[in-house]
Amino acid sequence: QELHALLKVCDDWAAIDLSGLERGVQTHRCEHCNPQKQQRCRAYQRLLAQLQGARDHQFFGVQFRAIYLIALNHMFYPVDIGSISKAAVDFKNGHVKFRRGKTDTVRVGILLPVTIDAIQAWLNFRHDGHDLLFLNTAGSAWSTKGLGERLAEHREVAGLTDETLTFRAFRKGGYEAALRNPHVDLYTAKILAGHATGITDSYVDANPERCRLAVESIGRVYSLLDRH
Repeated sequence: QELHALLKVCDDWAAIDLSGLERGVQTHRCEHCNPQKQQRCRAYQRLLAQLQGARDHQFFGVQFRAIYLIALNHMFYPVDIGSISKAAVDFKNGHVKFRRGKTDTVRVGILLPVTIDAIQAWLNFRHDGHDLLFLNTAGSAWSTKGLGERLAEHREVAGLTDETLTFRAFRKGGYEAALRNPHVDLYTAKILAGHATGITDSYVDANPERCRLAVESIGRVYSLLDRH
């Protein structure tokens, strides 16, 4: 329920209609404005700030739907969200394969259809050439602090008062949901979570399909299999 409350905030923000604000900014004229001298009245500045705020909400709405879903689906830490590249996602089969930052930890998995749809919507929304899959409003990698601040804001908007609902909770929830399927062994859950297993990196890197049952279990527990 908490996950879907957060996703609703994202969907509401993504659906914001900017046309009225954009039209107001473009057509604003008054005796206190002199566009040639780049002098604008307070009313215009307020309108411009409202437009930028609405654009930011839309930016966060589209992006964080994808972030929340991949954080659960793939048991991502914030460092994974901040470092994963666009090239790590294969949209044909849903496979994810990448190595995390300085630690070079191998991360593999499979994305649910609903997660793939959310990521594709985010990529279609973007107008940049950056290699990273997720970006902050400055066009650079997300920090753990920045991701946490946005999640706290979304919790407040959704009316969720549990402050333990952090990205760690997404990871823990995904792990427990994967193991709800008795056919998912502990090694597979650990591989999906990026934990050390003693299995060679080359084997892990070559076998994302091993995670399919675990991912489908997460989808069932969180009612995500029919939402794409």
